[in-house]
Amino acid sequence: MGTPVNMIVGSHVWVEEDSDVAWIDGEVEQLTGEEVVIQATT
Repeated sequence: MGTPVNMIVGSHVWVEEDSDVAWIDGEVEQLTGEEVVIQATT
């Protein structure tokens, strides 16, 4: 389990797509409980 993070809709985040390849940037679009929907900018 990772470090707790406070996120809100509109937060800019980096998401691990594949740890051997890259991280992608995105924006939080929706938060539902422990589920987060992110729109990738690339």
